[in-house]
Amino acid sequence: SIYPASSNKIGSGYKTISVLASDNNELATVLIEYSKDGITYNTLKSFAGINAYNKTVSADLDTTKFSHGDSVFIRVTIIDASGNTTTSEVIQYSVDFAAPIVSTVTSSFENDAVNLVWVGNGEDDLSGYRVYRMIKGTGSYKLIAQRQAVANQTVYWISDTSIAAEAVAYVYKIEAIDKWGNTSCVETEI
Repeated sequence: SIYPASSNKIGSGYKTISVLASDNNELATVLIEYSKDGITYNTLKSFAGINAYNKTVSADLDTTKFSHGDSVFIRVTIIDASGNTTTSEVIQYSVDFAAPIVSTVTSSFENDAVNLVWVGNGEDDLSGYRVYRMIKGTGSYKLIAQRQAVANQTVYWISDTSIAAEAVAYVYKIEAIDKWGNTSCVETEI
């Protein structure tokens, strides 16, 4: 079996192809190949010397070779210890590089907390948001919160109560992430 299943999408963060290969004779080689046109295939990864009846193997597809909307075709060839060869049916994916968007973010300070409110676009493939904070000028963000996407919801918020007691300038980054690993972010200072 091949994962992800056919007709799924792949993206910058969702690009691992996994294969569960099995045979009634010991496996010798598993070859994973990809194609841009479904005709000419290139080796993604070859696993030799397996010497087992079943094996799970995986390889990361270099998504930089594709553009948003492209099709990617995957096929797997298995050779057992006796030299018998089996080639899988072709699996097809579409490439998704469209990052979800945070359209606006506002910040305010009240009751010893920084309150952040942001509006997303409500994309169908939105997975959620990560919220980071750094002290202005340090250049090092720290993950402080995450919010899972909720169907039909576009407005999200957090209240950051773990801030310093003295006056400190902070920069917050809201990062939107989709199911395929595509991200975009927006920053705000307070």
